[in-house]
Amino acid sequence: MALPLTRRSFLKFGVAGALALSLAPWVEGRAGARKRAALDDEDRALVRALAPALLAGALPADEPSRTAALDEILAALEQTLGGLPSAVRAELDALFALLLFAPARRWLCGVSEPWMRAAPQQVEAFLNSWQHGRFALQRQGYQALARLIQACWYGNPRAWTAIGYAGPPMLSAGTK
Repeated sequence: MALPLTRRSFLKFGVAGALALSLAPWVEGRAGARKRAALDDEDRALVRALAPALLAGALPADEPSRTAALDEILAALEQTLGGLPSAVRAELDALFALLLFAPARRWLCGVSEPWMRAAPQQVEAFLNSWQHGRFALQRQGYQALARLIQACWYGNPRAWTAIGYAGPPMLSAGTK
């Protein structure tokens, strides 16, 4: 559905575009500086904020077990990121840099507080808006975050019993 182009909407899009272009070198520079296997504290805070919403009740309810599960997700994520092709890693670095940039977090995500202090309702609203966003890049960003975090959790043997998965079949050494 196309929106009618009015002078006001043209000016709004022009200002938003100029702002985005002015911020692009900073975001690109930040993403370029992040090309490493380890996550920093901001990355960890982002994942800790997103994982409970993306896993929708799959994490343990008690705080010590939940914290341990989030630590395991972060460890799996670091291992996964280290094995990704550089082009994919660069795209994820750019996505993380965008989400961690305060003005983008506020205006593109609707999250006013830093991720470590973000209200769960704000995080859920952000994820929902990106999952069903009108721009393909929003939907792709959501899919990247969701698939990455879900794979890191459901690849963990501790998550298998909750979904009724007994684990991979054991092959005996004598079978061909």
